[in-house]
Amino acid sequence: MLRILMCGMFLSLAPISRAVAMQTFEDAKLVAGDGASLGEFGYGLSIEGDRALVGAPGDSEHGLYAGAAYLFERQPTGIWLQVEKLVGNGVAAANLGHSVALRGAQAVIGTPRDTIGGIGSAGAALLYERDSAGVWQQIERFLAPDPSSGDELGSSAAVQTGWAILGAPRDAGDFGSVYVFEEGPSGSWDVVHKITTDDGPTSGWFGWSVALFGNRAIVGAPVFHGSAYILERDSAGTWTEAARLTASDGFGEDNYFGRSVALFGNRARVGAEADDEFGTAAGAAYVYERDPGGTWVEVAKLTASDAAALDYFGYAVALFADRAVIGTYYANRAYVFERGPTGAWVETTTLLASDGDPSDGLGETVSLSGDRAIVAAWQDDDVGFQAGSAYVFDIGVGSTFCQS
Repeated sequence: MLRILMCGMFLSLAPISRAVAMQTFEDAKLVAGDGASLGEFGYGLSIEGDRALVGAPGDSEHGLYAGAAYLFERQPTGIWLQVEKLVGNGVAAANLGHSVALRGAQAVIGTPRDTIGGIGSAGAALLYERDSAGVWQQIERFLAPDPSSGDELGSSAAVQTGWAILGAPRDAGDFGSVYVFEEGPSGSWDVVHKITTDDGPTSGWFGWSVALFGNRAIVGAPVFHGSAYILERDSAGTWTEAARLTASDGFGEDNYFGRSVALFGNRARVGAEADDEFGTAAGAAYVYERDPGGTWVEVAKLTASDAAALDYFGYAVALFADRAVIGTYYANRAYVFERGPTGAWVETTTLLASDGDPSDGLGETVSLSGDRAIVAAWQDDDVGFQAGSAYVFDIGVGSTFCQS
């Protein structure tokens, strides 16, 4: 078989590379300035450029498990500085920070256990905007027009300039739904769509994971047989289902295909954390691309070079252009894959914490922006039992493909 020589390693041209990659350690470790036990800092995670938003749904400063979200900014010196702690109205048990999404001067923070009008765990989300003075102000509270007990709206969140999408995976008896909010001319935000799937018992927890890119969204529905759905927004503002993604090899069924999703341009990635191809729940992630005719095609299935049972590879995924980061649940690491000149996805490095402990849970949430990745370890005990932490990595080095 023809091979590529990459930085001294021989790698197959097959879409799945199982070569051993190098290791990368963090450039910075972030913790909450007031971190405390059971804060779960890092459970929600989003990075964009020199700014990171980290959710801590267990934070109890303003009520037991009311939650919080912390904003960090990278200074010219390279130091990451905590600049804000966002707590909303401090509602006990709301779990603010369970999900977070950052885009430009806007941040959406989910509160999936929030009580709405006396309805327990109906859920909500908060929208913050950064003003000209650099202060983040809450400007909206996103609510479902039809809340019911246990919907958990805000379990997942994504934001794009002008609109946001929130998952309510426990809605309608665990079949799930997503709500699309759009900003009107006056600056107010309204629900414009509630989207559900009519696939019945073949897909459940629709809205467990969501991602946005331009006029396109992807929504995961990981239970039962596992699916992910591509939604597209037309010129009239209507969102419709463009494709339903499933695993072509059948391994995605009953293996939480859709537990995590990511979207960038005409490319999507779907995690299947309990995939069994290389051991019980070793995990996998599937890559899809949209062809010129508008059809979404599975082009690769990725697994870790050191795959082992119970790693849950694919528990979290992030995608930016030709690079992806894939997290694990028990392996205490994350993996970087890059798309080479032949179109094959190659594992290029493993992300590890220099002070990592097997119980930290490094890799359970990940986010990616250009050459920078952030990987959380929300069970880290450095500043208290499961207070949590997040590690920032520079992954722009060592990704050159050398072809012969």
